Amino acid sequence: MKNQKEAELIQLLQKKVEYFCVKKLPVHLKFKSGYFKNGYIVKYEDDLFILDEFKDGQLAVFFLELEKISEYKSIGEIK
Repeated sequence: MKNQKEAELIQLLQKKVEYFCVKKLPVHLKFKSGYFKNGYIVKYEDDLFILDEFKDGQLAVFFLELEKISEYKSIGEIK
């Protein structure tokens, strides 16, 4: 059951990554470890993508590491 849920989550994350990359929208990533990163998705593949993080530059991110991905909003945009 866990593997099926994880596979479904990865499929959802892949669709979101493709959308954010094509639309060139900034993203907020929440990792399973509790950390987060913000930036733009440069390119993506089946099991990972490249994030151009606002502070740290380009990083490889594996879908298995992620808990959630959403559109980045600056402090002024958050209601």
